[in-house]
Amino acid sequence: MKKLLSLIYSTRLMAILFLIFALAMGIATFIENDYGTETAKALIYNAWWFEAIMLLFAINFFGNIFKYRLLRKEKLVVLVFHLAFFLILIGAGITRYISFEGIMPIKEGQVTNKFLTEKNYLSIVVNDGKEQKTPVHHPILLSALGTNNYSYTTDFKGTDVEVKLTNYIPNAKETFEESETGDEYMLFVESGAGGRHDHYIKRGTSEVIHGVLIGYDASNRNTIDF
Repeated sequence: MKKLLSLIYSTRLMAILFLIFALAMGIATFIENDYGTETAKALIYNAWWFEAIMLLFAINFFGNIFKYRLLRKEKLVVLVFHLAFFLILIGAGITRYISFEGIMPIKEGQVTNKFLTEKNYLSIVVNDGKEQKTPVHHPILLSALGTNNYSYTTDFKGTDVEVKLTNYIPNAKETFEESETGDEYMLFVESGAGGRHDHYIKRGTSEVIHGVLIGYDASNRNTIDF
């Protein structure tokens, strides 16, 4: 036990941890820039080894207070330095495991008590058309790099049910391909607060776009007809 504590509190280990931590943060910055925050979280920020580094930091900073007898007036500056880092790590732990992150849209003159969580959830509903099992909602991180693993098993009316992630396509978008036997669509482009928006309207149908009914060779009365 003494050898283990001596290793944890050693300055050599701290130096190695700082190098790994700085390297990981730098790599995470590039990953987040190229592949998004979700991928950076899945590969680094929420990885077990990154959390282990933070835990070792916290143990080391706290333990060194007693190892080097920093609870003295002449060691006040060093004590404050160690306590500051220890409290930062405690705050990071609270943010990671207890707090909630999200977006709360509030329009002018309105009041709300709801916000949109930043987490992505996979919702699974099992039913046979007559009865339904209580839906489950699991938080999930999907990385654009590497492999993603997810599986869920349950039973429904005595039958085993298994859900397994087999493939993930990041940044997937629906696209149209020209075909002689396909349907005819019109591409309607408009510019709003969020920039350019593309709308594909099938021939003979209408679509409501920002409160305006727009039709493409549709039989019903539209605000705008093409």
